[in-house]
Amino acid sequence: MEFPPLFTAVLPDNDGVLRARWQTEPTPSDRDWAFLKTLRRGQIVTGTVTTIASFGVTFVNIGGFTAMINIPELSWRPINHPTDVVSVGQEITAEVLDVDMVWERVPLSLRAVQEDPWPQVAQRIGQVVTGPVTKIVPFGVFVPHRRPGERL
Repeated sequence: MEFPPLFTAVLPDNDGVLRARWQTEPTPSDRDWAFLKTLRRGQIVTGTVTTIASFGVTFVNIGGFTAMINIPELSWRPINHPTDVVSVGQEITAEVLDVDMVWERVPLSLRAVQEDPWPQVAQRIGQVVTGPVTKIVPFGVFVPHRRPGERL
């Protein structure tokens, strides 16, 4: 049985021209689009860290599609480099922040699936804490958070 060619159209280019083509086999981009259409903002996905770029973005393979995690979305704590949190080959669970069909991008958040520390911090407002000062800035000082009984 012979199948007729598929017609695929894409969004208009910057010049306003709608580019279209005939094809007989699905392309990698078609497979990506099919996968992207299954994703929703807020969805929890599992994937494998494939690359940590020199500029700090972490790339994660989710279902054959490469998604990304920017540094602020890796952890609630300040980090110097993504390798402080993840490593290549590590399996992670993250939340889908957005599904950009135009640019075929999916930003993920690892910290969205972690407990938010700020409600605990808010309960400690007004309490006296002790510990080493690790950084002094114009608006205050940084003292590492520690749990009761935990050593610094």
